[in-house]
Amino acid sequence: MSETTIGGIAGRMPKFLRRADPAVVTSFACIVILLLLGSLYSRSFLSPEYLLQQLKVASFLGVIATGMMLVILLGQIDLSVPWSVATGAMMACAAAAYGSVGVALAIPFGVLCGVAIGLVNGIGVAYLRIPSMIITLATNAVAQGLMVVYT
Repeated sequence: MSETTIGGIAGRMPKFLRRADPAVVTSFACIVILLLLGSLYSRSFLSPEYLLQQLKVASFLGVIATGMMLVILLGQIDLSVPWSVATGAMMACAAAAYGSVGVALAIPFGVLCGVAIGLVNGIGVAYLRIPSMIITLATNAVAQGLMVVYT
């Protein structure tokens, strides 16, 4: 009788790794290596508090990335995101400085500032037919200038 053997690395790998996508396995291995290197650098790197903080930051960036993905899928680009977010945050903080009423209105005011910037971008792209790269870059520069003047 003859035995059939699978040669090479694939024969020695566990079954679940043979079916895994190489890109996913490589990405996961890189994340594990980075976590190990970070824990060597700082003892609190893998602490629950630090990991929770990183998840909070990642969720914030995930929401922004989802919006950017939709814009890119439509064949456009939005370069005003950094200062749209900064303007909304700075205006929310400014509103919060006005006592209890300001605190209650801080988040809606910050969101309203972001919506206003998005409305300018949308009108420029949809109705005025300005290329999205140009109008969003200009809106970004205007928002940045306004926040520099404000602070």
